[in-house]
Parts: sequence; structure tokens; C-alpha cells
Amino acid sequence: MAAWLDIVTEATGWNLVDTGRLEKLVEGLSHPETQYPSLIWFAGNGNRIKALQALFPHNNITRSGPAGLARLHVSTETANRENPVLFAETNLFNDSEVGKTNLSPSSTERFQRHHILQKGTRSLAEIRQHVITNVLFAWTQVLCFFVNAPSEMQKVLDLLESPRRKVRIGSRSIPGFTRVIIVLTCNQHPEASDATAKVFSQYLNGDNQMQVTILDLRNRLMLSPKAAFEPLRRVVLDQIQISRTEHIQQGLSLSSLHLCSLWDRTLEQEMARPGDLSLSLDCLQVARESHRMNLFSADHLVRFLDHADSLGCNTESIHIFVASALLLNAYPPGMHCFRHEDVFDDLYRSQCWKAWNTRTGLDPSENCNSIMAHMGHLSREMSPARSSASIRRTALNDFYHKWKGLYSTTTCFLCLCRSPEHMLPCHHAICDTCVVIFGLPSQTAEYHFDIPHCPVCRHGSQLAIRQLPPTKPPVLLSLDGGGIRGIIQLGLLQSLEKRLGNKISLPQIFDHWTCTSAGALNGMDIVFNESTAGQSFGKFPGFARKAFHSRPSPLQGTSIIKCTRWLKCLAGFLADGQYDGKKPGERA
Repeated sequence: MAAWLDIVTEATGWNLVDTGRLEKLVEGLSHPETQYPSLIWFAGNGNRIKALQALFPHNNITRSGPAGLARLHVSTETANRENPVLFAETNLFNDSEVGKTNLSPSSTERFQRHHILQKGTRSLAEIRQHVITNVLFAWTQVLCFFVNAPSEMQKVLDLLESPRRKVRIGSRSIPGFTRVIIVLTCNQHPEASDATAKVFSQYLNGDNQMQVTILDLRNRLMLSPKAAFEPLRRVVLDQIQISRTEHIQQGLSLSSLHLCSLWDRTLEQEMARPGDLSLSLDCLQVARESHRMNLFSADHLVRFLDHADSLGCNTESIHIFVASALLLNAYPPGMHCFRHEDVFDDLYRSQCWKAWNTRTGLDPSENCNSIMAHMGHLSREMSPARSSASIRRTALNDFYHKWKGLYSTTTCFLCLCRSPEHMLPCHHAICDTCVVIFGLPSQTAEYHFDIPHCPVCRHGSQLAIRQLPPTKPPVLLSLDGGGIRGIIQLGLLQSLEKRLGNKISLPQIFDHWTCTSAGALNGMDIVFNESTAGQSFGKFPGFARKAFHSRPSPLQGTSIIKCTRWLKCLAGFLADGQYDGKKPGERA
């Protein structure tokens, strides 16, 4: 079924139905991750079908089934190319096909219903116009209208002049890049067609944001369909190329997968707050929702700047190091390559400004602009064969070989985003996120990553680190103190070990150990010495006899030292405090 969108009425009111046609077509592409489609929308009277048959002869344009609000196809000639063509078609001047989509529970299609909130009483034509202008127009590169009569002309003008929801990247609003083609094909009423052309000419001379082209094909009706619509084919290809160039310049050349994600969010946002044109769609925010990256923090950046100052690093090396860390955070695998200026201004400029504002004698804005420039230079080195992680690894190695250092227990210098959780044999620290980025998935255990070499100094480590599965929360074990009573907790852990058998050890169960006093000694013996709870239980009595001595009572014995100790103990109970609050420095 080629139906893509439809508007149906149910007991609860009007609903916009998305049949999942776009997602299905994208799944059928040869390599959707690296294919950047163009969406064309053909609307108008029946001449659009003749044009589609001439432009896309290998597609089954007239297949049976409900048309709904819009049908969607992919050009079979371009399906395997880098820039496939998706084209939708709608009978703009006839509502009889709207609302005929089969929504039976037994249907296997991936239907999604979006309730349309009513503002007063709106007709089907008004709802359809609202959906077209605020949903379809958002991601359509070329609009092609087929009009003949003045009434058809007026409907098209109403669509073009309707206010629509805007798209932005971060704080920057994206101008509209939709190209419009008006096709005149009817030669039976030349007066009406001439009036249509005249009105559109007036529209072109007015204040409008769309690029409109009027194509007159009235004198080509006697030719074969392919020859008659050949000028339309050339104009469509030219407009696609112009629109594609503009999207690349603005950082909006979307892959097929990214187009699907933004399309779904556009539907959700529009149906949640219909008609609220002040709410624009932030493409950068939507893209980063599926990549739960760490937030870049000024605190960690300040710690790196302090460390770099202690090493005597020059400003250029610091800026390149920070820019490569931002590149790693901004462009993880699968992320759309937005313009680095938009990403830096929206995500990182404020944090960089705060960090450099703590340095005396330095201009924060100047340093921020320099980092953004280096980030742009590094982003141009990215390619399918060279990821942001590879660029970051090179920057880490270059910085270390030139300045050494990069040792810290409070900041992971690999990402500058969080505190480290693991220490490598070379004493460079790494966080869990960087373990996944720079490590290799283990071939022997699931959710384990091998670190064969330190990402900073390239020294061998042969370290395997376990990561929590995405659906598993961390398991915490807390062992309290208590002196000789620490043997009680070992008895409990020994019972747990007996229930587990030899299938799994205690360190493999618990992700975090929080221990104090005797519990800390027991925990270190189990974790670091790899002892079982039973072995620790057997060692504890001998250890306790050496570590915990019974303290004699002050009344035992008559030596002067013991009497003095008793007097001090009594004085401590009677005194208000042992330190003079007026002279705290003398007791420091």
C-alpha cells in the first residue's frame, strides 16, 4: 500500500494517521545510513498522474488502494544512489479519497494515530491545509503544483501564504529552502490559465519567502507524455540540485535514517501543540536525544587548564586538545554532521567561556573563537574512514609525546566530561564512556571491553573492563565496620557463595563496594586478593588477634601511667572541650 498519510474521523474526533510508509521505504534502501534523499511533493489536479508516469516510468503510480491525504514512493532508478528521490502525490482539490485508509485491528501495517486537537470547529479542508503546511512542508525540498482553474490557483496560494512551523539548529533559525513549481497544463480555457499565470506573477513580485517557478506546458499537450513533460523533468532536477546545495551549506543534508527521526518528532510536536508556531523544531536537540552523551563541564575543563599550566603548555596545544575533545563529544558514531559553528555555540561556548574566565589576563571570547576554529578544521578531517574518536586519539598521543603528563584522578582527560572510574597500569585514568569509545569489545564475554593499549601513551595494558548492560542498574554492596564483628558479614557472604556454587564470584555480582573499617579490609581481600568469602572467613580470626587487642581497664594496675590515663579520661568528661576556640591556629 502506497498510502502514507490520512485524516480519519473517529469517536474521539479527527486523527492523523501515519501508515509507516516512509520508514518502510527507508528500510528498503541499500544503505540508508549514507543515503541522503530529496523529497518532492506533487499536488494538484489529475494532470499530476500523467506527469508522474512520464517522470518515473518504472514506478507503479496508479496502483490500487486508498490514496488518503498523500501517497509516497521512492524512485526505483535512484533507490541505490547516494541521493535517492522520494516523491509524494496528493489530489489537492478533491477530498473524496481522504479518510479511506483501512484501520482494522487485523491490519499488519505499522499505523500510528495522532489525535488532532480541535480549536473550535474546523472543516476537513482546513485540517488538511494545516497538516500540509506544518508537517509536509517542513521536509519537502520541491513542491510541484498542477493548476488550471482560478479556484485551484486560489487554493495553492492559500497554502503558500499560510504560516508554518520553523526549523532551527540550536539557537539558529533555518530559512525555508522549499522550491515551488507551478505547472500550467490545461489549454481548453486559455483565459482562466492566463488569469492564473497573472496572479502568480503578482505573487512572485510580492513579499514571499519561497522560490516560485511557473512552467507553462499548455502548448505541449499534443506531444507524447515523455516529450510533453520533459521541461518539467529538467526543472525538477535543477530545483533538487539547488535545494540540495542549500541544505549542505546549512548543515541539513539529512540521511534517510535522520529524516525518519525528524519526521516522527515533527508529527509528535505538531499534534501535541497544533498551531503553536512559536514552538520550532530543534534538529540538534532531536539528534542528541538518541545519543546519551556526557555533558561538557567547565569544572573538568578548568582542571585540565590547571594541569596544562603546570606542564607549561602553549595556547595552541591547549586549544587543539580541547577542540578534539569537543569533536569527540559532538560527533559520536551515527550523529548527523551539523555545522561546527552551530554545535559549538549551542553546546560548548558557555562552558568554555566559564573555564577561561577563571584565568587572569586572558580573553574568554578570543579563546572560544580559536577553539571553534580548530574544531572546524578537525571536523573537515572526518570521513567514513576517520571518525572523531580516531582524531581524538591522535590529539591525545601528540599532546602526550610533546608535553607528557595527563595524569588525574578527578577528571578523565580523554573526554573532559566526567570523572574516571578505572586506572590503567601506566597510571592514566579512564571513564566508563571512554572505555566503550577507545576499547575493543571482548570476544569472550558480553559487555566486556579490552584495553590493549593506553589511548594516551600507547603503553600496553591488557586490561578487561566490565560494563553494565543497558537494562541493568548497578548493584551496590555495603560492608560496615565493627572490629571483630566483621566475621559476621563474612559468614553471610560465605552463605551467599554456597548458594551460588562455583558459577559466579562475588566481585562479578556487585558493581560497587562501599566499605569502612573491618568491612573495608574484608572487601579489599575479596576484590583485590581475589579471595573467596570462605578463605577470608578462615583468615579473619588470626588477623583479628593481631589487629584488635582488648584494652585494659584504667582501674587495673597501680602504675602512675595508668592512673594518669584514668585522670585524663575523667577530665575529658568534665571539660567542655579539649581545644581553645579562641586560638585554633595553635592546635593546628
